Amino acid sequence: MEENTKKTEVKTEEKAPKKKGKKVLIIVLCVLLGLIIAFVGSFFVLRYMGFRGFHKNDTHIDNTNVVIEDETYITYKGQKYRLNNNIINILIMGVDKRDINDNSERGINGQADCIFLAAVDTEKKTYTIIPISREAMVDIETYTESGNFSGIKKEQICLAYAYGGTPKESSENVLKAVKRMFYGINISSYVTVDLDGMIEFSSMVGGVTLTSIETLDDKFYEGEEYTLSGRSALSYIRLRGKDIDANNRRMQRQKQFLSALLSKAGNQVLDDFTKLSDYYNAMQPYTSTNVDLAKLTYFASTCLSRDIGSKMVYKSIEGTMSESKYNEFNINEDQLLDLVVETFYIKA
Repeated sequence: MEENTKKTEVKTEEKAPKKKGKKVLIIVLCVLLGLIIAFVGSFFVLRYMGFRGFHKNDTHIDNTNVVIEDETYITYKGQKYRLNNNIINILIMGVDKRDINDNSERGINGQADCIFLAAVDTEKKTYTIIPISREAMVDIETYTESGNFSGIKKEQICLAYAYGGTPKESSENVLKAVKRMFYGINISSYVTVDLDGMIEFSSMVGGVTLTSIETLDDKFYEGEEYTLSGRSALSYIRLRGKDIDANNRRMQRQKQFLSALLSKAGNQVLDDFTKLSDYYNAMQPYTSTNVDLAKLTYFASTCLSRDIGSKMVYKSIEGTMSESKYNEFNINEDQLLDLVVETFYIKA
């Protein structure tokens, strides 16, 4: 009898650690499950906040040729259209600070040397890029050196950036000018990059290979292939001739370079998502933006795709060039209105 009791005790002692181990395992699994739920929950919260951030000011265009039916529909040229709420808009600006002292009454932040409006359809995964000439004559808000508003003037859009006291103020001033130019369509997000940042970024991605579409100052020859990295990349997008069409040709090079750069960087991020934070941290000294973590999460989860640059569709704003004190690009307003309706609306 005594022997049986001992055996029972031994068996009990052997089973106890197993029960304890199961409890620990269950606790660990519960903690992991909680962390996963928290992570997934945070992701979807950020994603939703990003969606709301891009769309919080969705409104119809404001033009006398457009009849607003309700919050969703308009009629233009006898055709009914529905506002495409799947589109998010981001204004991309490259800032050049070389010639900030050319005109002393304007600010010290430089000029918006290249301007692109990106309209991304998150449902269809289409990417429309509308380049805006730095010489486009538009209504911009002007300010005194002390920062006081002094009125609205029709000037080159690149000068809107110069009137700001800080990179944020300068970027927002260009943003307002572009939104006014596009008849009030929702454009509230921007990314502004000092062109010198292209030295850093193009080097980080290992350079981009492309064929020069223009001969430039004995540095690049039309038809020759180059791998652009560091200062050579900066030269390719910055160099500009003196003739009236020089900026239009440069815009073609900037489009070419932007597509190649975004494809390479995007592919690298898709292969190794940690590179996104590497690029983000490296570009912070050169960047001003209101695209926060929520917007970035929404954009990356819905819009990033392989070889993204090759999928970009560029739409041109038509107009005529003229010369006065500066080169002036005078926009064809009728064509621009057609372009805005075509880009941001769907036929009903």
